[in-house]
Amino acid sequence: YQEFPPGGVLDQAVGLATGETVEVPAGTFQNVFRTRDTSIREPFGISDKSCAPGLGTVREVKYDIETNEILQTAELVSVTLHGVPTTTLVDPTDFDGTNAAGNTAVGGVEFAEDVRISAKGSVVLSGAGLEDSTSITSGAEVAILDSVFSDSVWILAGDNVALRNVNAEDRISILGDVDTFVLDSDIDDLWIRQGDSDNTLTFEGSDIGRLSADGGRGTNLFEDRGDNVFGRVRLRRLL
Repeated sequence: YQEFPPGGVLDQAVGLATGETVEVPAGTFQNVFRTRDTSIREPFGISDKSCAPGLGTVREVKYDIETNEILQTAELVSVTLHGVPTTTLVDPTDFDGTNAAGNTAVGGVEFAEDVRISAKGSVVLSGAGLEDSTSITSGAEVAILDSVFSDSVWILAGDNVALRNVNAEDRISILGDVDTFVLDSDIDDLWIRQGDSDNTLTFEGSDIGRLSADGGRGTNLFEDRGDNVFGRVRLRRLL
């Protein structure tokens, strides 16, 4: 957690990469640490932040959690210290400070038994570990990110379904007259049945062992955005 006043701000960050190079208007920065930031108070908001040593955040990119489209990009334009332009505020070398005592890393919730979720509104699972079968019924969107499933998953949604950085060892079944987005995920068996409207099935950066998808009776689109690996594929009524 970066901030934790209950009822106020509940931001969390997960480290994605170190040693990156980032170029922004303020300059080019080496050894950059990149994180993914989320908040349960804004469950459909997600952003990647790039932090330069001795300076802090130099770039923040906000994404649509469902489509992976970039919504907003903020970049550091300039920085001054005592009125003088600089690219370092604190010397990051030979730092011998200590972390504050009492900090505890808080992981996602883990469930060892069957999980059944039923909601009229949106359902969001973030950082969850589920060892037994899972059933989710929602009258709106279903978004699952940074989660691990060891058993079967069944999803019935009234609006878009998004799987982002999901690892599933068994079958995930998705039903509904909805668009479906599978991003940066590793799924052994994915079974999708869409409805009568015009729907889109989108994959990006994912490894799918078996895929069985039926687009339904509308005009339906299968969109491969790249960096995907598919094993056995069976598609019906998808362009």
